[in-house]
Amino acid sequence: MASAAEISAVVSLIYQAAIEFERWPAALLRTSDLFGGTMAGLVKGDRATGSVSTLAVRSYPGAREEYATHYHARNIAWQQMAHVPPGASVIDWELFPREAVRHNACYGEFLKRLDVHSLFTTILLKDGPFSAVATFGRSARAGEWDDDHRATMQLIAPHLRLAAEVGRRLEGISRIAAGPAFDALAEGVIILDGAARVVFANASAEALLSAGDGMTIRHARLCASVAADMGVLQSAIASATSARAFARSGRTFTLQRPSLKRPLMVVVAPLAVEAAWFLAHPPAAILFVNDPKQSCAVPLPDQLRAAFGLTRTEALVAARIFEGEGLRPAAEALGMGVTTARTHLQRIFDKTGTRKQAELVRILARALPNLRVRPPL
Repeated sequence: MASAAEISAVVSLIYQAAIEFERWPAALLRTSDLFGGTMAGLVKGDRATGSVSTLAVRSYPGAREEYATHYHARNIAWQQMAHVPPGASVIDWELFPREAVRHNACYGEFLKRLDVHSLFTTILLKDGPFSAVATFGRSARAGEWDDDHRATMQLIAPHLRLAAEVGRRLEGISRIAAGPAFDALAEGVIILDGAARVVFANASAEALLSAGDGMTIRHARLCASVAADMGVLQSAIASATSARAFARSGRTFTLQRPSLKRPLMVVVAPLAVEAAWFLAHPPAAILFVNDPKQSCAVPLPDQLRAAFGLTRTEALVAARIFEGEGLRPAAEALGMGVTTARTHLQRIFDKTGTRKQAELVRILARALPNLRVRPPL
């Protein structure tokens, strides 16, 4: 069995990971070493949607994607753990007979490549269909899990579970703390999870959603009030919440209103949420919603940055061009040389797929319809 000093060192790492999510790989690695294990990881999944996410050590490139897309649904251990209560620790052979994995692709292919013969898993959290677990693999040549391993897990598991709960509570606190700051904004701010469920809305957004004039909530998900706009809203949210969201820019679009008032202007962008890993519905995208009737519209440069992936300076140049200024007046107003402004303009052309200023203005006007332009600051 591991010594008291070894266990103490691992527990210290686990609580560091509770505060700083990026420390979890080190904590998992040291915990795995206590068991003489191979692969170790955190796995979270929603049985209602089939979604899953993993964080693993001693894995191989692409394993995370392979597991999520192909092997998770075939993981007999995960299926059987649906009935294991939170706080329990269990060896896979206690859930099903060994013969059950003889033709199981997850064990015969995926776990085999990870040099895993058997899994020892602790249920960290359960929230309805959502579960989060810490799981440790052991190779066939290392032998079976023994009483020493069970005793070590008894000592370690409560700390793993508490660290997960701390992580979840810290995320909740940060969201509550952000509320007053967001409520001070006249524009609506909405935070969504990957399934387009609203996990936060500031006061302005709540008012817009309650009115149902442009956007509303149906079956706990954000929807456009006008059916014809559902496609663009769903596409923008899907793009922002996809696995490769940070390789792309955000999007700007409008939502029509049943009242026939001027459309709502919406900016949607991906939201980094590693700290929220233990939440059942972690934030994945943020939307800024502007009602043109309100005096403080989203600044045009910010909309251009989100819509076309422009840098701050490129967005300022593009905004000046859109407002009808020539290149030289724009350069002078922004305190740069004409040559520098021309370089930025060329990059804007490249990102918007245009070659002439007149064409650029048409592209921007189509992307940002019904916008009352406000000079950039």
